[in-house]
Amino acid sequence: MHDTLLTFLDYIPDAVVTIDREQRIVFINRGAERMFGYSAAELYGQQLDILIPERYRNQHGHDVAALLAGPETGRDMASRRHIEGKRKDGGVFPARASVVKHASSDQETRATAIVRDITDEHAWEAQLAAAEAKQRAVLDASPDTILLLETETQRVVEASAQAETLFGCGIEELLGCRLADLQPSAESAAGAAAMAAFARGERRYVPEAAVQRADGRSVAVEVAGQPTTVNDRHLVVAYLRDISQWKTMEQGLLEARDAAAATSRAKSTHVQKVSGDMRLAVDAISGLAARLPSAAELAEHDGHVARAAGDISTAASYLRRLVDDILALDAVDLENAPVAAEPLDLVAEIELARRLAAAAAGSGTDRIEVDAPEHLKVEAERVAMQRSVMTVISNALQVSPADASIAVEVRIDAGGEAVIAVTDRGPGIPADKLSHIMTPETGRQGHPNLTLKTIGLAMTRGLLRAHGGDMAIDTEPDAGTTVRLILPAKRVIRGVRRGRD
Repeated sequence: MHDTLLTFLDYIPDAVVTIDREQRIVFINRGAERMFGYSAAELYGQQLDILIPERYRNQHGHDVAALLAGPETGRDMASRRHIEGKRKDGGVFPARASVVKHASSDQETRATAIVRDITDEHAWEAQLAAAEAKQRAVLDASPDTILLLETETQRVVEASAQAETLFGCGIEELLGCRLADLQPSAESAAGAAAMAAFARGERRYVPEAAVQRADGRSVAVEVAGQPTTVNDRHLVVAYLRDISQWKTMEQGLLEARDAAAATSRAKSTHVQKVSGDMRLAVDAISGLAARLPSAAELAEHDGHVARAAGDISTAASYLRRLVDDILALDAVDLENAPVAAEPLDLVAEIELARRLAAAAAGSGTDRIEVDAPEHLKVEAERVAMQRSVMTVISNALQVSPADASIAVEVRIDAGGEAVIAVTDRGPGIPADKLSHIMTPETGRQGHPNLTLKTIGLAMTRGLLRAHGGDMAIDTEPDAGTTVRLILPAKRVIRGVRRGRD
């Protein structure tokens, strides 16, 4: 049996070394000869230190002595830290050893160690560590955050360095977190759907999603993910890119666009106002010029006057076409235009608009019946009020029969608002056209009998709304239309004395 055991020991690849109580070598197998480079004859009787590097000998000797003298019966290879062995040629190699204490046939205490050279294992571990370091370097060099999640549990098992910046916490805090823990509650359903798709082997790209930082703040991200399998473990590789900066830039561009649009609207509003003022003047000039004697009549008296009258008419026609072209531009938002208000006598302004509208229409002022207080003071923009009143009166004259009069009533309503009501004798406005008339884009075409002689009812409404007021229309088929221009009570200057025109 003894010979069989020795034969067995000689054929195992590990080194077997036995020492006595004085730590002298009393047995080695052939594996030990191959590992350390000594023959058995060279080692028998030598101290065990001959196989230990010099820097470890003192501590190693104390450890072995404690084992031989103490109650411990042995130490398993798996429980031992790595040690180093020294060969005959001076070479040092990493090793792992298991030690057992036992008695010899003559009852002497012995210790036998089985030593394994783990040089190849160390090389493999070094290669593995290098590969892991390379992989980590690649992950951490990415400007995007990379997460590795377990498909079944939806938990993070690995994360790149950028994850600390994106989520505002250390990587160790992220490991083990569920996907739902890293998303705002509103995103949880989308995240679950994505993980279900990954479980089916599908790739996913989400151009805009959100993650939740450790401080609770939500961050906009772009996400791409794909499933993979590592050592029979189903995983998901997710790439997350912080797009919050781009979202901020996008918002800035939108705000800049809106600001540019507002500036454009303001310029257009100014053009429309100026054009409206020009049109009022042009219409009045045209109307007044029409009242002059004819060219033939003038020619009998003064050829120069005739030519001047003709020039006035030609210039007025040219200006009218020019203003019409400007007014044909897209409608603008006059409601938000600034108001240069001043105290003014509304009744006096209505009288001026009455004369100008009559002149523009080529009719007498007797067609325009006014019922108003003697005076009515308001805080308003003079040109805007002249324009609004002239617009409504001119339209009323156009749609009414030539022999019919129109009524203008000025009053203070129960709520304190100043109201100018203009009633025509026209055919009325169809119900389906009312909304068009009140819309700037289509106001000029809303009523077939209205032309570009005025700025349109829709723009009149915008001017009144800029003052805090409004415009209302009451109409009946074949019974005429009443347009009410309303100024809020806050613009009425109190102390008005009522009377009749």
